[in-house]
Amino acid sequence: MQATRPTEAERFWAKVRKTDTCWIWTAANNGRKGYGVFYPAAGKIYAHRWAYVDTYGEIPSGLVVDHLCCNVRCVNPDHLEAVTNRENLMRADIGPRNAAHNRERAARRRLALA
Repeated sequence: MQATRPTEAERFWAKVRKTDTCWIWTAANNGRKGYGVFYPAAGKIYAHRWAYVDTYGEIPSGLVVDHLCCNVRCVNPDHLEAVTNRENLMRADIGPRNAAHNRERAARRRLALA
């Protein structure tokens, strides 16, 4: 009997350590800035982008995936939001001390769109 290969999702989520807040990517990273990297069949992708697509679907054209928690290793879908590059850069200027503010603002935006 031949063993079945794990699905792409099983491979991905097996490399995640869940904490009470962030879900930390424990496998490869890009070294320079610490962003997690995943290698699905289609090729290399940042782990947070893969988690976003797996949970919410394609990233809208012209948007990037922002970490609301300011933790580049985090792949918790609740901490990820598709935003413009400008918004992402503005949030980066705010820094980790305002991660809770970023999450609250994103939650309000999601409610308004629902």
